[in-house]
Amino acid sequence: MNDDVLDGKGTDIANRFVRNQVIQMAKQPTAPSVAAFEKLRVSRKKELLRSLGLDPMPVKTPLNARVTGTIQRNGYHIEKVVFESRPNFFVTCHVYVPDTVHGRLPIVVNVNGHWAHKKDEDRIQLRAAFQATQGYIAIAVDSPGWSFEGNSLIERRPEGDHNDFALVQGGSNTTGYYVWDTMRALDYMSTRTDTDMSKIGLTGASGGGLATLYTFAADDRYTAAVPVVYMASMELAPDNGCLCNHVPATCQIGDRSDVMGIQAPKPVYVMGAQNDGEFPPDATKLTVKKMKDTWALFGKDGDVYGQIYGGGHDYNQLMRESSIGFFNKYLRGVGDGSPVKQPALTAIDPEDKQLLVLDPPIPGERTMRDISLEYLKNAPSEVSVEEFIRVNGGRPAKSDSHWKEVGAREKFAVTFESEPGLVTPAIYIDRPGDTLTIVVDDNGKASAIERAGKVSGKSFFMDLLGTGELSNFELRFPVYAGRSVAFTGGWQIVRAVQELRKAHKHIQIEGHGPLASQAVMVAGLLDPSIEKVTGYDCLHEWADVFKSGISSYAIQPRAHLCGSLENLRKKVKNGDWHF
Repeated sequence: MNDDVLDGKGTDIANRFVRNQVIQMAKQPTAPSVAAFEKLRVSRKKELLRSLGLDPMPVKTPLNARVTGTIQRNGYHIEKVVFESRPNFFVTCHVYVPDTVHGRLPIVVNVNGHWAHKKDEDRIQLRAAFQATQGYIAIAVDSPGWSFEGNSLIERRPEGDHNDFALVQGGSNTTGYYVWDTMRALDYMSTRTDTDMSKIGLTGASGGGLATLYTFAADDRYTAAVPVVYMASMELAPDNGCLCNHVPATCQIGDRSDVMGIQAPKPVYVMGAQNDGEFPPDATKLTVKKMKDTWALFGKDGDVYGQIYGGGHDYNQLMRESSIGFFNKYLRGVGDGSPVKQPALTAIDPEDKQLLVLDPPIPGERTMRDISLEYLKNAPSEVSVEEFIRVNGGRPAKSDSHWKEVGAREKFAVTFESEPGLVTPAIYIDRPGDTLTIVVDDNGKASAIERAGKVSGKSFFMDLLGTGELSNFELRFPVYAGRSVAFTGGWQIVRAVQELRKAHKHIQIEGHGPLASQAVMVAGLLDPSIEKVTGYDCLHEWADVFKSGISSYAIQPRAHLCGSLENLRKKVKNGDWHF
């Protein structure tokens, strides 16, 4: 059968391939010296900022910060603050301030994940209140948009859905926008008369652990960080995380330890949980080991702390007590880092509207999609082919194709490996003719054969990654790798061309659909000797992915770094494009 060349194993093959890419990219060796590491630090920081949509940095527009109210608590009060991290993009925060302030106090920034109430969640209220009672100015910064909060009382919901792969196309993602929001939160804190900007800690759990990792790595102002129930090594646990987790091309930096290592040897306390299937203890311990190996280059491996706590996925009281001890040591110069007992504290009901900073919300604010589309609109339209290839992680290495043919000579099945582990299925129809046409289609080879009807001449119908038998895999893995599905498909085509040239002098390629037409474009860029390249039902521009009905497999991570589709297509020799 046209769609059963791989005996029903295609989806497993595709998933294993993209997953293994991430695992292999996470296996970065420790730098051999401080000098070698410093070179890596510069390149990794650059790549990180590119992946977060922060290279170049957005313009620091007026914050227009204001306090909308105050809630008095026992020994501290909560200031309800709103500011604009970008024009008409509102960030809501709670600032916890001790009632008695002498001079300037160290700061702890609290970022949230997917707790049901974001900054208003009881876990975060208790953590920030504890910090305030210990002599810190604590700020809890709401993440943008919404994800799994259901009908819970949250703010920033109008800014859009976290679970939106199209944001990756725009050049950032939810985490990139949150990192910038948190950078601007520090800008706000620097305007206050009660804050010491030389002593700043950062902490969060789960998605807040994610935000801790990327904010700490991106913003040099932090002194120390405590990421909680997140820092599992992707070498052992690449499957974790929801869509906000998918910072594009993070694996081009390396593992999570390598991202955190951008700030080595600053003190970091990595906390995990024993009963955490998504961020398992063994993977968290591997992260700690990798970090210690890097920090040891500076003689500071003792400033990397790692502990697995009993219980499940949480930021529990024992964790809070340990984080205070850690911050006391490194921000205040008090104690030896031992846990500090938490006093009796109570949280406000997170459904209580007094916690809202904006009630009602400000109408008509911009969304994350609006900002992503602006990134694409303002991106350079012209880049070199070499840079386009580099954004996608570089040209794959040529490997053994393991070419196999099964069936009658006029119509037979073919399998080959464009890269180790990616078995590509194809149907080869060999009839008289001087030119062989390779055909790829978003709906798979079976659909392409049906559309072609009675085939005259030589045709090679193949499934690309994301089509036919090789569909239904986890898109997060190519996003982590930073390589578009179409780029992998382009290399599949190139390898097919290289093998088929052994028997056919004249070869042309054609792709049908937003994904397949990009793949033939990539093939034409990677192999300019292909005689003719034709794309049908092409995207006019990268921003078309934001329209309904376009497969997420057609996304190009960090498209804002790739130049325009129009200019890339112009670089393809003998290209012919139809929209």
